[in-house]
Amino acid sequence: MNKNENKIIFPRKLVYFEKQKNDRLCGLHTLNSLLQGPFYDVGQLTEIGLNLNEMERQIMGSFTNVLFISIAF
Repeated sequence: MNKNENKIIFPRKLVYFEKQKNDRLCGLHTLNSLLQGPFYDVGQLTEIGLNLNEMERQIMGSFTNVLFISIAF
């Protein structure tokens, strides 16, 4: 067995990092940093958010006769 067979090889030598500016897009910068590249932009995350909101409205609309009670601890 070769001694290098059990080693994990990372193709990148540098860590991708998006610096947070005054744009208040910390979620976008965090996501791209975790994925190690500029995979998403503001427009794409906005579209995802709008789609999630619509899905939530459709799901919650099916519970119109249900009373939700919020309890604070």
